[in-house]
Amino acid sequence: MAKFIETYNHQNRIGVMIEFACSDAWAFETDEFREFSRDIALHIAANGELQEPLVTQLFLKEPSETVGHQFKEISNKLGVKITIAKYEYYDASKI
Repeated sequence: MAKFIETYNHQNRIGVMIEFACSDAWAFETDEFREFSRDIALHIAANGELQEPLVTQLFLKEPSETVGHQFKEISNKLGVKITIAKYEYYDASKI
């Protein structure tokens, strides 16, 4: 299982670190995945620590779809299953 780390930092106050997992590392090198991983990090940063599962949340960039739907789309487009192994949300005001 290949892993990829995406990070996002908003004005040194909000941070997100995501560990993506995929059966084939080449998918992480595509422009489509890079844009997707950045969008997911931005989504998590914007929504904070919601109690709702990530996959059921409405996607920030496309509010008519869920985050889970976006995962299905990128997986279908690249022909490999992409998942989040884990992620962390940091808020400096709460540390």
